[in-house]
Amino acid sequence: LYICWRYIESRYIVSPIKFFNELERLMSVITVDEHKAEMRGRMQVLLAGMLWSLGSLFIRLTEEATTWHIVGYRGYFLVLFLLGYIAWKRRGDVVGAFRESGLLGFFAGLSVTGAFIGFVFSISHTTAAQALLMLSVAPFLAAILGLIILKEVPRRATWVCMTVAGAGVLIMVRNGVEDGSFIGALYGLMAAMCFAVYTIILRLGRTRDMMPAVCTAGFLSGSVGFIALYVTGIGFMLPLNDVVMCAGMGFIHLGMGLVIFTIGSKTVSAAELPLLCLTEVVFGPIWVWMAVGEMPPNDTLIGGGVVLLAVVG
Repeated sequence: LYICWRYIESRYIVSPIKFFNELERLMSVITVDEHKAEMRGRMQVLLAGMLWSLGSLFIRLTEEATTWHIVGYRGYFLVLFLLGYIAWKRRGDVVGAFRESGLLGFFAGLSVTGAFIGFVFSISHTTAAQALLMLSVAPFLAAILGLIILKEVPRRATWVCMTVAGAGVLIMVRNGVEDGSFIGALYGLMAAMCFAVYTIILRLGRTRDMMPAVCTAGFLSGSVGFIALYVTGIGFMLPLNDVVMCAGMGFIHLGMGLVIFTIGSKTVSAAELPLLCLTEVVFGPIWVWMAVGEMPPNDTLIGGGVVLLAVVG
């Protein structure tokens, strides 16, 4: 939020380089030794979840945009943001960054694209409650995959906190789950699995620059969205307000969120990555409540408190 406020100031609007310098300064403002690097990584992943939670607010503020409009436009705005970030970070050597990420980065991009698309299809075929419940399975899937592939054995406390967080999500959405469909639940499970695979690939490539993987995901998801708009005959035109909201999703909601998440993933275990990101589920309704007065149900507040308790634990 601090970065967003500084970016609004005129001296940052005319100079994206200054903006990225400010972002880098904020990411390293807390100097830590190697023993505390994991805690800094956790804080970065928590911040990423907070930024992802802004997606609900951006969607509420659109006027005419369909789901495919949002997927397409935010994907390409995400690409613009990340190309600028990579060019700044690598001193213009964008091609070198993509070469460094290699096939691992490409498959990471495919995985997060699958998560994007799977969640969209889940929302289209079932209730939002059931879709969110399926996403809460991601920490368990990541823990199992991390144990098999990375040999990362989750601590007993991590298993307990994941279970508590899952119970909190169930409390949040229990009234809407019964109205969901089986096919929608499967799409939601696909999204959770893809996100879990994405976290595993990030951990495998933690010694590389994996930012191009996110850029690949933005291009692929944006292309899918635009192809869907063309095939369905919906058209590409949007009011200026909706284009601005999609840009906000590409730059802030996904762009900054995925950059910070990718940085934090280098020091945080695979099991904890999706667990800490459950702050997205908790704070999404809160931002909408604060901005447009859409009061969340009591179950959302109670369940959200349980999830936060698990994350703090």
